[in-house]
Amino acid sequence: MIEENENFNLILKSFPKIAGELKALWGTPKFFTYIESLEQDTTGTPRAGFPQEILEALLKIDAQHDAKFPDFKPKSKWVS
Repeated sequence: MIEENENFNLILKSFPKIAGELKALWGTPKFFTYIESLEQDTTGTPRAGFPQEILEALLKIDAQHDAKFPDFKPKSKWVS
């Protein structure tokens, strides 16, 4: 369960709304889209970004999700 994940709990402490979305989307194909939206700024307004430890936790939880649910990550159009 995601609630037992140390990276999730680190995110939960600083960004509870984001953690709530991660929890709701865990184990679904939409998880990848949500993580990608956090990693790429598409708002066009200056943003401070995440603290380093949160960014690392997001990247780790993304990798953990990919490992557990490999069929949910879209295939790259550049790889045959």
